[in-house]
Amino acid sequence: METDERTLLARERTRLANERNRLANERTFLAWIRTGLASVAGGVAIIRFLTFHTYTNQVIAHYIGCILVVLGIVIFFLSFVDYKNSCKKLEVENGYAGSVLSIAAMSIVLILVSLVLLIFTFI
Repeated sequence: METDERTLLARERTRLANERNRLANERTFLAWIRTGLASVAGGVAIIRFLTFHTYTNQVIAHYIGCILVVLGIVIFFLSFVDYKNSCKKLEVENGYAGSVLSIAAMSIVLILVSLVLLIFTFI
């Protein structure tokens, strides 16, 4: 009887550890998304709201803003790749299948919105 109780306790601890790993993976993904959003927002703010008296400085600010938006797009893509790889690893080790489809949809929407913002900066 004591062995069964220990086995159940061990299984419960393993399940909880797997849940902590899954949540840590999602927190990491969201941290990357926050970084990408900050980069895109900073780039758009530089492009739209930073004004200079000389044309050269204005063009430099526009290019810096565009670089920040592109960096945000790259971060969105890499965050999805990292999440997917971590889910694959967790699935092999713990039998966890992450919600890759919903994360992929969110990443695609963020990338498309960032691309639209980038295109509108040239209009």
